Amino acid sequence: MDKIGRLRCMAQEALQEYQAAVSAGGEPSFPQWADDLMAVCEMAESATSPTPRLTRAAEHYSLRLS
Repeated sequence: MDKIGRLRCMAQEALQEYQAAVSAGGEPSFPQWADDLMAVCEMAESATSPTPRLTRAAEHYSLRLS
């Protein structure tokens, strides 16, 4: 697994723990750092691979036209 993949897994794990705590009736604080990290991972992947970025842009544009 690459570095971005490991970071993404850490963030997903934190978000899953948050959801589990909420589902169990708890009131945990939202791990904002995990959302931030997911955004950073996406930006890093987009910077190294222009095709997904173009695909997402096309999807966004087509959704706006609908």
